[in-house]
Amino acid sequence: MSLPFAKAEACGNDFLLVALEHCVGRDLAALSRALCDRHRGPGADGVEFYAWSGGRLRLELFNADGSPAEISGNGTRCAAAWMASRHGFREGSIRTGGGERWTTVLGEEAGAWQVESRMGAPDWRAEAVPLRGAAALGPGRWRLPLPAGEVECFALSLGNPQCCLQVNEFAPDWAALAKRIQDSGCFPQGVNVEFWRRLQAQAIEIRIFERGVGETLSSGTGSTAAAVAAIAAGVVRSPVRVVSPGGEQTVAWEGGSQEARLRGWARIVAEGVYLGTLP
Repeated sequence: MSLPFAKAEACGNDFLLVALEHCVGRDLAALSRALCDRHRGPGADGVEFYAWSGGRLRLELFNADGSPAEISGNGTRCAAAWMASRHGFREGSIRTGGGERWTTVLGEEAGAWQVESRMGAPDWRAEAVPLRGAAALGPGRWRLPLPAGEVECFALSLGNPQCCLQVNEFAPDWAALAKRIQDSGCFPQGVNVEFWRRLQAQAIEIRIFERGVGETLSSGTGSTAAAVAAIAAGVVRSPVRVVSPGGEQTVAWEGGSQEARLRGWARIVAEGVYLGTLP
């Protein structure tokens, strides 16, 4: 059997878009692993399985390793761009595993769509990102015990768990440290890790290491979390330009219980039919 798909990217963070109606009775985890294989499949950081009905969009996200994830800011933006190009979607609430996200398509230019999503208010509560063995330093601030020494971070949820660490420079082994944080047992439900450094009063640069994927060129929720952490730390002010290896996004957050807003571009890069074995 064959499986239609589209592929989109947001700042190099790439996703496959597959209609759930074509996957009835399929193992979505196994299917995601097959589709995301960059040598034997179309290849991607994850799959957004979608259902479109009555002008409403519902997403189920799986990472490249087949693990389910609550939400991806970039994946949601890619799905919005796909629906804009095929169904005229311009504004509405998109249902994700991390909650409803109001999303607005702001325009199209040369095949790319600019999209803004309301990412919700950052959740700093300890129960929002369960931690084990960490010492609280203040709201959302923690000291993590690692074998090579303690590190300080912000831990917060934007529908998925995030760990944000400020650095002066990105060490050559930053990805290895991110993996150690993920494997430390401090985050029993897993966590996305971002390292960030200040560039200007309204700009930061980040590196991202995601659950179920590893190093990625960009992340929507990761960019939002890092910007929120930098604002909370008093290092930058909103709106914040977030520079990642894959491109730039803008995050606005006025503090407290205000919603964070993420704005950036998404581009449809391919449409095709997967002809491999379907799990």
